[in-house]
Amino acid sequence: MSYTVELNTLEALLQRMPHDGIVGSKTHQTWGGFVQAGEQLKKLNSFILNPDDMLSDKANALRIEEQRTKFQAALKTASDRALTTVAELRASQLARQITAASLVENEQAAEIRAVFRGLNSSEKAAFMAQAFKTDDKPVIAALTNPATSPLLVGISGEQMRLYRTHYMDKFLPADSSVIDNMRVTSETLVKALSHI
Repeated sequence: MSYTVELNTLEALLQRMPHDGIVGSKTHQTWGGFVQAGEQLKKLNSFILNPDDMLSDKANALRIEEQRTKFQAALKTASDRALTTVAELRASQLARQITAASLVENEQAAEIRAVFRGLNSSEKAAFMAQAFKTDDKPVIAALTNPATSPLLVGISGEQMRLYRTHYMDKFLPADSSVIDNMRVTSETLVKALSHI
């Protein structure tokens, strides 16, 4: 059993993985982690295809299993790094969007939240719909600021996140293709190689 097909899959997917070539950058580190896993897989494949004639079958089998363990560890490290990088890039993107959207609370933010907390669910939905319709940034900032506790607003954290995401998507759509490409490619790599 060799892993030539898996190596070819890995190489093809690495061509799709975004990487900016800047040593030390998040994308470069993520890409590099999968390259390292690929190197471990090449070594494993070599051990399988070219057993050491100086070793017994048992010793060769042990050598293969040790290399398989190294590959699995490298793949896990690369996968974990990719998940962390995607989360960090998304958080950074959101911060840039919030800054660009001028979603900065003004002196009326506490009063806006107090009024909103006093509304029932359908009134809250209508209130937010009106704020989005008129692009009322002071209201949207008061009710969706990530630094504000959802308890102060009177909605769940999930509702707050959804309102903020809706605003960003409507008025400041982000180009998340690089982030999405990294996520999908790394998930595909892990799925394609996890059986090893």
